[in-house]
Amino acid sequence: MATVYFGTNRRQTGPLTFGAAMGPLDRTGLICAEATVDGLTLANADSGRITAITHETATGFAPATRQAILGSGKDLLVSSMGSPMRSRPRSLVPRLIGNGSPPRW
Repeated sequence: MATVYFGTNRRQTGPLTFGAAMGPLDRTGLICAEATVDGLTLANADSGRITAITHETATGFAPATRQAILGSGKDLLVSSMGSPMRSRPRSLVPRLIGNGSPPRW
């Protein structure tokens, strides 16, 4: 099992899916959550299945998610694809995590 922390500007189309339609192009269109992925094998790019999406919040990660990220002591990979904010990832990370500290690059 793996936990994937994600943010998307896509509208949710089902309990575990997001479609191609975008939400509002401001911060209110951003959904942040945790996805539980089971059956993941790093050697197989086609493995894994999303089995749950939890702690969904608009405009940033939920407090429990922020604590899990900040308390883990692990590096955080941020990938922004197809987002209208892709040219500003450095300013987006502190707002999503919410600790006010600049990211380490």
